[in-house]
Amino acid sequence: PARRLFLPSPEVHNADWNLAAFREAHAAVLKVAPERCNRIDLTRFVQAYLVLLTRTFDRAGALRHCFVPVADMMNHSFAPNACWTFTDSGDFVVKATQAIGAGEEICISYGREKSNVRLYRTYGFTMPPEHEPCCSFRVWPSKARSVYRDFLPESAHRKSIDLETGRVDSTTTSALQACATRGGDPAAFLRALCRHFL
Repeated sequence: PARRLFLPSPEVHNADWNLAAFREAHAAVLKVAPERCNRIDLTRFVQAYLVLLTRTFDRAGALRHCFVPVADMMNHSFAPNACWTFTDSGDFVVKATQAIGAGEEICISYGREKSNVRLYRTYGFTMPPEHEPCCSFRVWPSKARSVYRDFLPESAHRKSIDLETGRVDSTTTSALQACATRGGDPAAFLRALCRHFL
């Protein structure tokens, strides 16, 4: 019933897709390590995933995502007053990028290239529209079957594509490469996608 309140928003489709992906991943984990994971139900599995998604910091190298207690409570700002990095020895460092007064909140950026759609899907909030750095749109294969069928090889028919105004997402690059590999025109594919949704 509550689901209907959000229709026709594409976020309903996103939620359905995420739930299916979570169920599939949970089943795969249980299959690989049933003795270790049989007490982890789907709800706990999703909670663990969301903690990893929203409470870790990306570090290049062998250890990609790291928990940094306390630092994970810093909020996002379109005009952050601090930035963070890892040193070569693995220490997490927060540096002020401007003067910060006593009692003033220390804010970082969760990613300057993230649109409100990405911020909402990942963290559950949005910025005022005038501060949104770009726009993004997710192409769901089930919503563009005819375009996928005309331009992409069958192996790419189940993959979503993220279109961004500020950068070319890796999903877009993969789709364009798949189109070219099939012998299609990547520019014509993008035009067909845009026409499909207008």
